[in-house]
Amino acid sequence: MKTISLLTITSMIVFLTGCCPDNKNKNALSGISEKAFTSGQFEVIADTITYDVIIKNPVKEDAWTESCLKHLKRDRLIDVILEKVKEGTLTAYDYETLRPLSWMQIDSMKEANNNKMVVGKIQFKELWAFDKDSMRMYKKVHSAIFGYETYNDDGEVRSYKALFRINFK
Repeated sequence: MKTISLLTITSMIVFLTGCCPDNKNKNALSGISEKAFTSGQFEVIADTITYDVIIKNPVKEDAWTESCLKHLKRDRLIDVILEKVKEGTLTAYDYETLRPLSWMQIDSMKEANNNKMVVGKIQFKELWAFDKDSMRMYKKVHSAIFGYETYNDDGEVRSYKALFRINFK
């Protein structure tokens, strides 16, 4: 359990902060060039990998998860995504049909939760590559599905329900 939480938090940190400060590999943030792959410098570890990241601790007594999430700016992450959707830079899609959602539809999701988008989990689809020269791992997020918690009668998290999908360029 601890290993899974650490892996998911590490993945989220890489997603939020970027992964390469030097100019040599600057293109890794926007996608690794085809030339880099054909030169043999990069090896694709996963052309598409799907995994979940819990970004809201469902059990406040779980000190390990709380510790793993302490540096995450969850509300800011959601606000930035929603700002970009509102201005049209990003498009939110229905997670099942992949039809674009209007800002009114997204806004109504917020209104149902006291005018706040409460996201507890994100499911990522990514490309993972390894740079053999610098010994670094690079990730490119293809898409993310944002979800919220559902609860049982005892107030415990029962499952997560998808809200919308964002595709990244």
